[in-house]
Amino acid sequence: MRSSRTGHASGRPLKRGVRPHVNTVRPQRLRKLIPWLVASGAAALLAVWLLSRLSNCQYRETSPAYSPDGKFYTQMEFTLCRDFGKSHSRLVMGALGRSEKSVLLEFGPSIGTVNVAWHEGPELRVEAPEFAITGRYGPYDNLPRVVVTSP
Repeated sequence: MRSSRTGHASGRPLKRGVRPHVNTVRPQRLRKLIPWLVASGAAALLAVWLLSRLSNCQYRETSPAYSPDGKFYTQMEFTLCRDFGKSHSRLVMGALGRSEKSVLLEFGPSIGTVNVAWHEGPELRVEAPEFAITGRYGPYDNLPRVVVTSP
């Protein structure tokens, strides 16, 4: 049975300003930990910002263009850099259901206009300026034929 004066069933009087059920050590530890958490978060943000500033490059890719039978696709992948000489792009081909992509052509920083069209067979026809192509790859056994022409 609780006494109205003590507030406890044991009969011990309560001290004013202190709640016996609160552990005061834990909040003190948390207060010491907060500056370290804030500092480590700020350091992580600074590291991400520095890496983005150092690379000064962004990666982009186009939407896939599918073959007439829907089994294959091509995409252009671009790496655009503030230092224009480091920018490059490549034409890749993939097959539905497989995650890997095969590089067909690599282009330097100035690619001009590249036209890509699928034809029956399937066959991929690529029209690109010869000066823009820095690398040619293939043919690949498991991918459709690729025909490259200059305008």
